[in-house]
Amino acid sequence: MSNVNIAVNAKTLNKIFADLESKINSVPPLTASGNLGPFGASFSIGFQVSSAANPISLTSSGVKIDNLEITYDPLKLDLTVTIPEIDIGGECICVPILGCACLPKIEIFPQTTVTVPIDLSGIFAASFSGEFTVTAAKQVLAAKGSLTPHQANLTTDTSDEILHNFENIISSAIPLLPSSLVKDIANVFVPSVKSNLADKWIFHLKDVFSNLQLIDIGDTTINILDKITDALLSFLPSAIRTIAKAILQPVIDAIGAALDIGNDILNFLENLFQSSLGIGNMLETFLGNIIFQMWPLFLFADPFPMIQDNSGLIAVLVPVENVAVAINAPQEIVISANIL
Repeated sequence: MSNVNIAVNAKTLNKIFADLESKINSVPPLTASGNLGPFGASFSIGFQVSSAANPISLTSSGVKIDNLEITYDPLKLDLTVTIPEIDIGGECICVPILGCACLPKIEIFPQTTVTVPIDLSGIFAASFSGEFTVTAAKQVLAAKGSLTPHQANLTTDTSDEILHNFENIISSAIPLLPSSLVKDIANVFVPSVKSNLADKWIFHLKDVFSNLQLIDIGDTTINILDKITDALLSFLPSAIRTIAKAILQPVIDAIGAALDIGNDILNFLENLFQSSLGIGNMLETFLGNIIFQMWPLFLFADPFPMIQDNSGLIAVLVPVENVAVAINAPQEIVISANIL
């Protein structure tokens, strides 16, 4: 029995992590629709990762990720607002002896439904940090059946076993996702671990702690109100629209006050990210837990094909036992194993 050690430094880890970033950026956006107060809405939310230079470092307890920037892209909302009828006049004034006189009622705006498309893609970003240990797990596929190690090493995995395992990981952690989206997300990560039917040692990052800082999006309220105003006056030429906005601004303010538009939009966006869909918690769970169960830091087959021959001879397979991981911070991760 011989002992083998493999060392991986932080520089190599950062190069490996670039592969994960590309996979996260390939995850399809979440699309859904709903209602909040006077608003109807449909939305599409995706995430794009852009790490700073070398975000990965090693500590005495594991792997540290610093300030991984997650941009909401796409982030598209279609807000549908029903504006009530706005009238002036109609009041009656009564004077003793002279009697009563009623002012004519004038309709300024009929009841109107306005749909405002809002594209906030690439504007808001979150910052993700965390610390992780490195764990090793043996993957043994049921599809392997009774195949010998050599047969399994030569047989392509055509089953959906890994796909279904990943779907279970995602849907168990985030049950609100539709099954079609769960499958699409799982398919992004399946190629990372799917090859032949040989048993494999797979090394994952395991969450010790993680933190997601969401950017406050309340400052968009004024811009959205302005877009609603432009939509209401879109039938006017641009120059006249500017004058009309100035004249009708008190009316627009009254509409906003009547519907509490500012607070409702703010609450909608906050609920969208945190409460109603739990986007903040979902993103933190996705980044800090789910993807690291599906994406391998590295892997190797067991038995390991120590010697391979391109002339058609079968490979020499060496069994691997007693796999262990140690962190020699800040220099390297060391994987040790016994080969028979």
